[in-house]
Amino acid sequence: MKLNSLKISLFIIITLSITLIISGLLVYKNFVGFLGAWNQSNKMNIYLKVDTTESERNKLIAFIKKQKSVSSAELVDRNKAGLNFQSSLKEFSSGLVTMDELIDLIPESIEVDLENSLSLQERDQAFAALAQSVQEQPLVEEINYGATWIKKFEKIDQVFRSAGIFAFLVLLVSISYLVALMVRIYIDDSKQEIEIYSLIGATRWSIYQLFLKDVFIFLCVSLVVSFVVLFAAFTYIKSKLVTSGLAETFIENMSFLSFNEITFVVFMLFVFIYVNCFLTIQSSVNRLNQISNE
Repeated sequence: MKLNSLKISLFIIITLSITLIISGLLVYKNFVGFLGAWNQSNKMNIYLKVDTTESERNKLIAFIKKQKSVSSAELVDRNKAGLNFQSSLKEFSSGLVTMDELIDLIPESIEVDLENSLSLQERDQAFAALAQSVQEQPLVEEINYGATWIKKFEKIDQVFRSAGIFAFLVLLVSISYLVALMVRIYIDDSKQEIEIYSLIGATRWSIYQLFLKDVFIFLCVSLVVSFVVLFAAFTYIKSKLVTSGLAETFIENMSFLSFNEITFVVFMLFVFIYVNCFLTIQSSVNRLNQISNE
C-alpha cells in the first residue's frame, strides 16, 4: 500500500504516544530514585555519654554491626564532630571548637548505615528495631535517625509508586485506543483497495497482514526514534543540571531506563497497541467486506 497522509499521521501519533509514555516513565523513575537517594543518605546517629570508655564503645560498635540489615557502624570522635560542627557554622565558628574546654563537651557518636537495597518502609522498621535494642545500653545518651521524615517520605513514596503504576496503565490503554482509532480511519480510507484485493481472491487474513505489517513497522521505527530522542534530551538536561550546581546527590542518581526496563516497556507497548490494532483491523475489514457484499 502506498504512502499517504493518513499513514504519516498514524506514524506521528504512534511516535508521540510512545514518547509520552517513555518520558513519563523517566520522570517517575528519577523521582523514585531521588527518594531513594535521600533514603540512602539518611543515617542513624547514636550519641554516647561523655564518660564512655574506649572498651565500652568498641563493644557497642561490635554489637551494632551484628544487627540485621546494618551495613556499617563508624565512630565519630570529638575532633571529627567538632570539625563537622565548625563546617556547618562556617565563618561564625571561627576559633570556637578549637578550645579544649569545648571539645571535651562534644559527645562522641556512632554513625550507622543500613543496606541500600532496603525500601523506605523497611529502612524505617530496621532503624526502629535497632533503636529499641541499643537505647537499653547504659552508655547511650540519645538516638536520632529522622524517624518523622522517614515516615513522611515513606507515605509519599507509597502514594507516588501506586499513582505512577495506575497512571502508566491508564495512559497505555488510552494511547492504544487512540492508535486503534487512527488505524480504523486508515482502513476506512483504504476501502477501495480492500475491495480490489477481495475481488482478485485475497483472503481476509492476507488483507489483515497488509495493515498489521504497517502497524508493526510504525511501532518499531517509533520506538527507535522515541528512545534516541529521549536519550539525547536526557543526556543534555543532565549535563545542564551538572553545570547549574544542583544537589549532587540528585544528579548522581539520575539515570535512563535500564535494559530490563526498556524490554518491559517495549513488551507492554506491543501487547496493548498491537493486539488492540489487530482487533480493530479485523472488525473494520470484516465490516467493509460485509457492506460490499450487501
